[in-house]
Amino acid sequence: GQDGHWMRQATDEQESEAVGEGIMIYRLPDTWQSDECEMYAIYKALRQTWAEETSKGQGSEEELKQVRVLIVCDCEEAACAVEEAYRMGSAGGLRTGNGAALLEAITTLRNMFGRVVILWQPGHG
Repeated sequence: GQDGHWMRQATDEQESEAVGEGIMIYRLPDTWQSDECEMYAIYKALRQTWAEETSKGQGSEEELKQVRVLIVCDCEEAACAVEEAYRMGSAGGLRTGNGAALLEAITTLRNMFGRVVILWQPGHG
């Protein structure tokens, strides 16, 4: 900018709105393990990205291949399971129950986009 700063400070209202748009709250079954909850969050993030892109009229296969997604996850087990299923092309044999269904759904959505990076970031120790 003219004052030599390339970054503008968001107003409190803009910051609250941006944070609020990125927060989703769900009540998941008590029987789900923490890694399944993390995989569900990954699934929802990919599903939301798909919904946003297709609602803009950019839902063709070619247009979706231009989309890049970064997801930061603090659950190493979930991040590794998602990556393994993606590299195998399927979740077949990796898990059973909820975990298997989530991995299949994540892999299907992930294959629609040009690039999806799942980054494991330790969140607590």
